[in-house]
Amino acid sequence: MSKLLLARASVAAVALALILLPGEVWSAPESDYDRQGFDEDLVYVDAYNRSLFDPFLVLENGTWAGCPCEPGTELTIAGSGLAGSRTGSTEGAYELDGVQVLVAGEPAALHLVSPGQINFVLPEDISGTSASISVVQDGVEWARDAVAIGPRTGAEDDVAISSSELRLTPSDGHEPAVHLLTTPLSFSATFTATIHEQSGDATPLRATLWNPRNFSGFSIIFDSSGIIAAEFAEGRGRIASLTRLGGWKTGTPYEVQVQWERDERAFVSVAGPNGTSSAQLTAAEAPALFDAYRPSLTVVGVAHDGSSDASITDYNLKLLPARFTTIRVDDPLVPILTTALAVIGAALLLATASPVSALRTARRAVSRWAAGARAFAREHPLATATLIIGGAAYVALNGFLFTLGSQPFDMGSQARWSHVTVVDGLTDIYYAAQVATLAGVWNGTPYHEAVFPYNAGMSYYFWGIGELHQLLFGHTDPDSQSLHVMIKSFNFAFMIADAVLVYALIRHLKPEARHLPWVGAAMLLLNPSFIFDTAVWGETESVVLFPLLASLLAALKDRPGVAWSMLALAFLSKQTILLAVLIIGVWYLMRFPFRRNVESFSGALMVVLAIILPFTLSGYPPSIAIDPTLAALWVHGAAGAESIFQVVSYDAFNVWTLVTHVADGASGVERFQFPDHDPSLGSLSYHRLGSLLLAPVVLSLLGFMVWKRKQIGEHPEVLLTLLAVLFVAELFLPTRTLSRYFLFATVFAGIGMAGRARWAAIAAVVGLTVTSLVGQYGSLALVIEDFPMHAPDLAPQVNVLSRVMADLFVSDVFITIAVLLNGGSLALLTGAMWLQTRLERQAAASESPAEATPPEPLPEPAWALTEPRSGL
Repeated sequence: MSKLLLARASVAAVALALILLPGEVWSAPESDYDRQGFDEDLVYVDAYNRSLFDPFLVLENGTWAGCPCEPGTELTIAGSGLAGSRTGSTEGAYELDGVQVLVAGEPAALHLVSPGQINFVLPEDISGTSASISVVQDGVEWARDAVAIGPRTGAEDDVAISSSELRLTPSDGHEPAVHLLTTPLSFSATFTATIHEQSGDATPLRATLWNPRNFSGFSIIFDSSGIIAAEFAEGRGRIASLTRLGGWKTGTPYEVQVQWERDERAFVSVAGPNGTSSAQLTAAEAPALFDAYRPSLTVVGVAHDGSSDASITDYNLKLLPARFTTIRVDDPLVPILTTALAVIGAALLLATASPVSALRTARRAVSRWAAGARAFAREHPLATATLIIGGAAYVALNGFLFTLGSQPFDMGSQARWSHVTVVDGLTDIYYAAQVATLAGVWNGTPYHEAVFPYNAGMSYYFWGIGELHQLLFGHTDPDSQSLHVMIKSFNFAFMIADAVLVYALIRHLKPEARHLPWVGAAMLLLNPSFIFDTAVWGETESVVLFPLLASLLAALKDRPGVAWSMLALAFLSKQTILLAVLIIGVWYLMRFPFRRNVESFSGALMVVLAIILPFTLSGYPPSIAIDPTLAALWVHGAAGAESIFQVVSYDAFNVWTLVTHVADGASGVERFQFPDHDPSLGSLSYHRLGSLLLAPVVLSLLGFMVWKRKQIGEHPEVLLTLLAVLFVAELFLPTRTLSRYFLFATVFAGIGMAGRARWAAIAAVVGLTVTSLVGQYGSLALVIEDFPMHAPDLAPQVNVLSRVMADLFVSDVFITIAVLLNGGSLALLTGAMWLQTRLERQAAASESPAEATPPEPLPEPAWALTEPRSGL
């Protein structure tokens, strides 16, 4: 080993050691994230009356929007304990099951009463700008609220927000609410509250730390009587404790602090002219509140009767040091070490690899492709014209699909990632996204934040999108259609690039095949599941797939340096491909000589170091390269997920959706949402059983690859089929799986057509495509059915195809068929992988020298029969 190579290996070893070193060994800062002022694009403003912290919600039936509501509108009361049973009346009745609804003291017509919902009609003759709503059970008033009456206009003016001030000015029964943050992290928020005006029964300001799952909350209230109080509500409207903190006066500023220490305590304090008062709750005192995996901080102005004007200024948010996705450090050694390693590593790379040479190689490759394209156009003008016209139509179709709508949670998250990387900076994405509420996804209820769960490499992707959108449109508004379309456009561009790589891979594997590479590329581009994932759902599987395919192509072309570096980029994208990266890495160790592996792996580590360098300079440890992966394993592979997400499947037809039907009697969507963490077979849960099933499969695939390494080396298409088996197994056997990830298996199965078991690969592609498409489309259709405002054209109420897909998704018959299709695809691909190695071995044996027929002697060439020329 040369001295230069030894130096590269040494630097890489030190870099790897730093990456593997837990971030907790470095000193921690006072806070992980510090934001001054408001980001009006990340908070959620609900200007209408939603009564979030009253005994019940009053919403317009069908749209689920808050009032003001017109007379004659059918409304829904949502709460708990509203009635003893479910009773309905199509004609309408003034009393159902002992329950009445009084509007301004007069009975209203009821169509449905149940424990969680009452449907009633707002009387046609109601007058005024607001009215009281009372729920009466067996002649006793159970709870009361008020709603605004009239057209839904003017309420937007009740909230004004800028980077420095939030102003709440409700009137006429309005109750504007602003969700400042939703987060699983411990935090401290401080601000200055000033009440400028108040009249009647209006409560000018309520700041509440609350649990959106059960509506328990800890509030600091500036009430209508001039009192400041700390209130703990165990549920909607059920006040458990009330502590007086002093009084307030108009025009006087008060310093307010709200602090949440996860699993420990909640604390509020207010400081004014008469001193500081505080109150706190511990986890033991308020288990319902601390059951919140993701509490929210919300400020509200309530004007049931009267009006008010309150402002919040000097807002400061600090995230307290803790590990979730990653961790922050403030040790001065971290930036020094990583910068030194990056500089030395770059110098060593330049000493052994010329960038000019690399550029020349790339230019020659592009020139060859261009020359080949020109030659093809000359020889096949009709085919070229067909490709151009078909390509234009294909792009136009996808462009149309971009505008139909998206998966609201995924697209809302991606848009906020693009926004925060521009506004807060590339490296703050792990924390700025962790406090960005996604209340708009659920019509104003902040169940989740826009958590960024991926590795550092993906942050550059969304940063690039955000910067380009900022350049072209002058903003990065997360709710803008233009940003959503740009994200999908980038994903679509990578989808086309993936098709090019599939073409190149099959062409390399089968150079004699003229049509097969085109078929493989077309199977990707025209795959309805892939199109839906990219153009409608709006996800990034195409982006993650690119470095994985590029790495394999480089390896097949004997470019281990590029192969290892692209594999490192794949690892730094989504954790979904972690097992595939592991398998491919082991194959590279067997495929390339030791020296070339050391050289290439050290270069890949230098690439990783360059990518994480901006993060380590901004207060992250070197372990940022693997921290998000470890966090994902903790959330999805252990008990780190919120309990509501610990289910046998999110939307994929895995084996457990069949088991829950047979063993537990689950039906329809319950087959997916059945909890996976409860003991099911003795002391084992479905989640543990799934992991126990997957582990031997992965080990077996590794063992098979080592055992058949010679045959796989000669026929790499076997490896592509093996990767397809791996992707199906890791989605079919464990719990908590997603249907769209079957796309990876579909692509690798398609490349596996280059092998001898072609029809098995094609059958698997078809089966996986059907189940993946129905899983994606059906689950999205159900979401849009509940919240049609996100994608009106895709709502099952108006879209026949969406209705069909939603019905298929929850059909017990189809779920069972889909599970069998996925299981059959796994069996087919496994058989194809085994069959390919047997056929290749038989073919090699039949062509061995011992058994081969001796060739007939070649005739003497003509020149051998002539006299030699002089001088020869």
